Amino acid sequence: MKLLFVSIMVMISVLHPNAYAANSPPDCTRVKKGMFYYEASPDFFIIIERNGNFQRQHRLYETFYKVESITWLDPCAYILKTTEVNDPFLGNEIGSESEIRIVSVNENYYEYITKENGKWKDTQRIYFLKDLAKIIEKQKKYNVSD
Repeated sequence: MKLLFVSIMVMISVLHPNAYAANSPPDCTRVKKGMFYYEASPDFFIIIERNGNFQRQHRLYETFYKVESITWLDPCAYILKTTEVNDPFLGNEIGSESEIRIVSVNENYYEYITKENGKWKDTQRIYFLKDLAKIIEKQKKYNVSD
């Protein structure tokens, strides 16, 4: 009987490898370092450079940006704290914090939720940046250089 149970479990895992994946945490390795982007609103693109412990979010690449420290809570969760602001659009956000929890990762993007003021917000999406020049051009086209 025990052998039958083990055989069934092996067959399920071979035939349906994702049967248990829904309960396992995402592989967040790819989101710790690299270049990413998101569309803050239609035609309003933000580029993110992340190196593990810090990230820079560019409204207009290398012109208007903010720098944030990253404190990893676990492999898929971290605290962002604004340490520098070089963007008149943002005002003074230095010291502001938000908690991020990555909920899924795939080939093109990852999804996350943000906790601000004690409440979790809706799921949002950040894309893995494959063509920096293309997104920079979109930023130049749609962002106003104060």
